[in-house]
Amino acid sequence: MDFVIADRGNEINFLIGSNPQILDVYGMRKKQFPNFERECSNADLNGTYGFYSTGTVVPAGTPRLTVGRETYDGSGHLSNLFTVNDNGAETQHATSGLYTVNHDCTGTIVTPLGPLRLTVDFVIVDFGKEMYFMVSSNPAALAVYGVRTKFSADQE
Repeated sequence: MDFVIADRGNEINFLIGSNPQILDVYGMRKKQFPNFERECSNADLNGTYGFYSTGTVVPAGTPRLTVGRETYDGSGHLSNLFTVNDNGAETQHATSGLYTVNHDCTGTIVTPLGPLRLTVDFVIVDFGKEMYFMVSSNPAALAVYGVRTKFSADQE
């Protein structure tokens, strides 16, 4: 693994590619909280986050892109407004759902998308400013991941 430390030690960007025919992976790791001494709860998600995701609709192999915003109330409820692009066909959605934050700053979102009920796993990073997420429901049909970034206080 090759890596570079960024943002004063709060971020690591990495590449695994010692044998590209077998494995070629890149990514980023961000510090959750100083010294990992923090326990999280639903209250840590309180405000509006912008998000994007990318992935594949697995059976068809078509690309899926999503962009939107999501608002969390601090007690387990969320609402969102977003656009999905499935291989060039765009649809807009406004939904609501539920979320649960675990003590270790991981969690789960449950929300509808058309006829689907999506389960999204996430981890809170960057001192609560971001969440990394992936859709974990229906793994045989949809492989999607992305980032949610909190709007600053003056943007809300």
